[in-house]
Amino acid sequence: MWLSQAIVLLTVVLGPIVSQAADFWGRKWFLVVLTCFGMVGSIVVSRATSMGMAIAGEVICGFTYGAQPLLYAVASEILPRQYRPAAQGGINAALGAGGLFGLLGGSALMKTYDEGFRIYWYIVAGLMALSSLTLSILFNPVPRPLQISLTTREKLARLDWVAYFFLTTGIVLFVIALSWAENPYPWRSVQVVVPLVIGGLLLVALIIHQVWFRTDGLIHHGLFKMNRNFALALFILFVDGLSFFAANQYYSFEVGILYETDPFRIGLRYSIAFFGSIVGSLAVAVYASIRKTVRFPIVLSFLMFTLFYGMSHILIL
Repeated sequence: MWLSQAIVLLTVVLGPIVSQAADFWGRKWFLVVLTCFGMVGSIVVSRATSMGMAIAGEVICGFTYGAQPLLYAVASEILPRQYRPAAQGGINAALGAGGLFGLLGGSALMKTYDEGFRIYWYIVAGLMALSSLTLSILFNPVPRPLQISLTTREKLARLDWVAYFFLTTGIVLFVIALSWAENPYPWRSVQVVVPLVIGGLLLVALIIHQVWFRTDGLIHHGLFKMNRNFALALFILFVDGLSFFAANQYYSFEVGILYETDPFRIGLRYSIAFFGSIVGSLAVAVYASIRKTVRFPIVLSFLMFTLFYGMSHILIL
């Protein structure tokens, strides 16, 4: 699990930090530098001679995901409001296309070559290098107001360092404990209890710090004061991430155990989700542009999540 877990951890930890820092230093070089990390990590995985080395490469790749929220911010900032649904839909459609290429291309390489994963990661490294180079040359945004008005010392002072410490150490320890529970250590073992308790306490400390001691920090209070929509969006995204990660982590494994042995056919079964995401993203973009609302597509998408998990449970039984 740590091959994917490492990327998720770095996404959770770095996403808020990079997003906040990008308000002060601009988006460009965070995108360029962190994408370069993806290139380096891909090369490490491609040359891996042990699982530890492969996981280390995934950790390096995970730095790229710290810049993922900036893609949505850039699309919203460079376009007028009327075009933003189309831009966001285009981003999600591109993500779906990338998922299709990675899943089916990787599955085909694994089926054809004994070490096809190395070829796949070479391809990913090349795409990361191309992306970083393209961003460095062609993406030249206008400096943000805070980027110009604040000194470096003022920018550093505005970053929420206490929250970063609580978030990073708390979430890492908490996830390590959950991952080790019954695999390989018992729930009551020191290896599980100690990181679980310490990680939980650090996350509680993060909540206390953000609620009572820092109103303009990592979790800015102004985001929650206008209406309930932002809080609802966070909850929906949490459920969405939980659903996607569960399907991504376990669905292909279950298909491989119960129904298929061919790696390409296993990938093809899961790739249907990406075909659906491409069509759905474009359809929602059109709907939102015309109707100026996203409530119905959100409700429909979660009903489809529910239907998928209900049918998957029935099939397994």
